[in-house]
Amino acid sequence: EDVDDLPEQFDALRVTDEPLHTCVCSLSKDVNAQDHLCALCDIISPSRDELLRHLLLSHHVVIGEPDQIADLASYMAAWRPALQSADISSVAPGFRTTGPPGVSPEESPIYYMLCDIIPADKDIRTRLHVERLTAILHCQQLERDHDHARACLFCPIHTRTRTDLLSHMQEHHGFNIGQPDNIVHFDEYIGLLRARLARFECLLCGKTMADRVTLKSHLRKKKHYQLDPNNTAFDQFYLVNHRELGKSWRTARAPEEGPDADDDADPDWAAWGDPAAEPAACLACPMVLPSAEQAFEHMVTVHRFDFSGYCRAAGLSLYERVKFVNYVRHEVREGHCPTCSADLDSDHLTTSGHLAVPRDHPFWPRAEFFFPTLEQDALLYTLVEEDEVCDGPEPPVQPESPSP
Repeated sequence: EDVDDLPEQFDALRVTDEPLHTCVCSLSKDVNAQDHLCALCDIISPSRDELLRHLLLSHHVVIGEPDQIADLASYMAAWRPALQSADISSVAPGFRTTGPPGVSPEESPIYYMLCDIIPADKDIRTRLHVERLTAILHCQQLERDHDHARACLFCPIHTRTRTDLLSHMQEHHGFNIGQPDNIVHFDEYIGLLRARLARFECLLCGKTMADRVTLKSHLRKKKHYQLDPNNTAFDQFYLVNHRELGKSWRTARAPEEGPDADDDADPDWAAWGDPAAEPAACLACPMVLPSAEQAFEHMVTVHRFDFSGYCRAAGLSLYERVKFVNYVRHEVREGHCPTCSADLDSDHLTTSGHLAVPRDHPFWPRAEFFFPTLEQDALLYTLVEEDEVCDGPEPPVQPESPSP
């Protein structure tokens, strides 16, 4: 059966609207080692790999790109009602493989694939991803609100905050793992690195030394005060690897690493990536300003909207500001007022003051606005700096459910 020619009932197939996945704060939970109940029978597999093997051998079912599923056990639970009440052939596209010599294709078994070309499957994967991202962002906000002292990985110095710790390790040991607001589950990450160093393991080359003195000498002589970029065990601790389904920092960086990647490289690395130097689009009109700062000034003078003042008055957390920018851009792009949903005319937002979306507006619980509406949005890049000048403590982010 041609996988591109799907029956109409696939579009009508729906699963429960209840939350599919309760994401715990710990990223170290071994999702491969937990029990997995098969969606087609009552067999429980002790690991993810055993489940995939069971599906293939017992049911001739293949799951497409299982590594891009946030929680395979929850994925199985979401599919189980549909697969228990209907034959797999009416749910998933089938295909035949080349059989052994002497066996015609018609005699080969039919295999069925659960993949995101099935609308219900794509919906399950997306919802699992959004639920996990929402939980991760909530945990990160808690870390920001409840910072505490930590010890350096390489010396007895204790620092008061995450930012102080990373600054100390970079300045005094040349060890840089990124900015604190780009890292999720910070203490778990530092604990993992500390455990590897306690085993006298180099974080770059992976070699294990005889003792701490030998490890320190190795790090100093080889200049190995850095992480192995090819070690995917560290990917889970960076927010960029959770933002978009199936994408990581490697896929985002891949276009820059082609054969001509350095042909037009700017020799002045000091200015590279500075969000203040990036053109920024206004939230209320099509005007693009040379920088985010000028975009904010434009909104004050032309549209009578003070972004910083609105954030302070509304008590928006960093993540709520991200959602606000993405939501307003989405509504304005669709030609709707973000507050009253009226069709926009040339000066509606300026005269009505409706850029200041009220806190009781129904858009706030919708987690899809964590995702950028405008690619490479310079306003989003400046929100961390904007966060630092907002007055008063931020309220913790409450866990949210994606809209059905």
